[in-house]
Amino acid sequence: MTSVRDLADDLHVLTLDADPLAASFFGEPGYEDRLPDLTAGASERLVTALRTVLDRADALTPADAGEEVTLAAIRHAAHSGIAWSQVALVECSPGPYGDGPAALVMAASRTVPETDEAATAHLARAGAYAEYLDQCAERLREGARRGRTPAAAVLDVAIAQCDGWLAEETLGPLGSVEMPDPEQSVELARIVTSSTRPALERYRATLASLRPVARADDRAGLSALPGGQADYDRLVALHTTLPLTAAEVHQIGLDACHDLAERMTTLGASLGLHGLPAVVSRLREVVSQADPTAAMEAARTAVRRAEALAPQYFSPPLPAPCRVEPMDAGMGRAGMAPHYAPPTVDGAVEGTYWFNAEIPGVGGGWDLESVAYHEAVPGHHLQIARDQLRTDLPKLQRQANVTALSEGWGLYAEVLAGDMGLYSSNEQRLGALGVQMMRAGRLVVDTGIHALGWDRERAVTFLRERVPVGEAFLVAEVSRYIAIPGQALAYMIGQRELLRLRADAQSRLGPRFDLRGFHDAVLGHGQVPLPAVAAAVEAWIGSAGG
Repeated sequence: MTSVRDLADDLHVLTLDADPLAASFFGEPGYEDRLPDLTAGASERLVTALRTVLDRADALTPADAGEEVTLAAIRHAAHSGIAWSQVALVECSPGPYGDGPAALVMAASRTVPETDEAATAHLARAGAYAEYLDQCAERLREGARRGRTPAAAVLDVAIAQCDGWLAEETLGPLGSVEMPDPEQSVELARIVTSSTRPALERYRATLASLRPVARADDRAGLSALPGGQADYDRLVALHTTLPLTAAEVHQIGLDACHDLAERMTTLGASLGLHGLPAVVSRLREVVSQADPTAAMEAARTAVRRAEALAPQYFSPPLPAPCRVEPMDAGMGRAGMAPHYAPPTVDGAVEGTYWFNAEIPGVGGGWDLESVAYHEAVPGHHLQIARDQLRTDLPKLQRQANVTALSEGWGLYAEVLAGDMGLYSSNEQRLGALGVQMMRAGRLVVDTGIHALGWDRERAVTFLRERVPVGEAFLVAEVSRYIAIPGQALAYMIGQRELLRLRADAQSRLGPRFDLRGFHDAVLGHGQVPLPAVAAAVEAWIGSAGG
């Protein structure tokens, strides 16, 4: 008879078979020679298989609280996969955040084939780049035939990104993976030249052909597409894991922006900055003057300081130190925000905070420490790399990405850093409030664009008046929200839920409240939806006598 653990393992294999790039992201062996099948037929088959998983889950009875949480993780992962297939952003949203050449570049930048077997597998994957890119192009054409055209803002970013890679002989990281044998390097170069480059040129030509029919800035939202409102509702549920409407999220964002404006104004006054416009202007000025090399070194110092204190706030196992390195130049020029990539399970690639050294933006000024704590420790690195060490958990819970928890934890970590005494100055504390404002603004802008009919300029203006980063970065951020609807909601919604759970536990436990114990309860089951986290915290409170 199938157990809960067996079903979790079956679902994990199913999801990795559907997305071998995700397997490579975590270094899961056996997938290095494959790429996703992006055809509509493959998507339909995946949905059928995921519905079978849900039927099997309904037939199971959990034996304990741990299995109850695992079942919640199974149901969330299956419903998420179905929702992704139904929304089909591959048909209408090219660019640096989804399916397409950027996904290949991201995977190649993490590929380290140290053996002949691994090199052979990577060459097989490289040989499939052309088919993958052709599938991406075909799905975009299919979408256009059904009126699901890309937004011009996103399309322009994707075209510029392709032009950047095509200008390089190696197509960026695609042809510069270091192979263990010179002959293998020659073969990779041959594949990139004779197969990948023509495919990337065809993909770029498809993007250009869609430009005349692309959605204008006043129709950039998902709701402008056929069935788009229902699709956005699916994504709100997927990314928040809570029963919230777009209108409710929008109001939460407005309220948070108001509260943060007051806090920024109060703290700014202590630094001689009077009024929110003066605070925003000064924070933006500092970012524009940032030296990327010096900023990266300061981020490393902040991360090491946090790592030294982590044992006081978290139980073992604790991960190895987090690297801080510059991201791929093409990604940086496209305006990608600083971000974290976890270590591979085989240890070949270390957990890394990838810093944007091309366009000064988030993480480069007075917000340097808060973003480092979000991406590295006590944020994503501590959470995600620690998950990989928890071999007692199903791989589904160690290698999935529940954005409401992972990004909610990252934003919670920025607040926790204050509790840990990690901020070195009032300037850095003010910068931390500035990036909190950006996440609050995301709730307003993402829902504004995709549910309330906001045009792109209205979104940029709303952020410009409140969020202390440069114009180029703000414009890139809005393009990101257009490209991946709903994802930006996960950050502050997740943080609010974690802070609510902590405040409730503190109130009920009083002097028995233990912060390490609370963190163990939140992180103890890996990547699970927020209602399952709440159940785990409730069980911990009960065990502690609350």
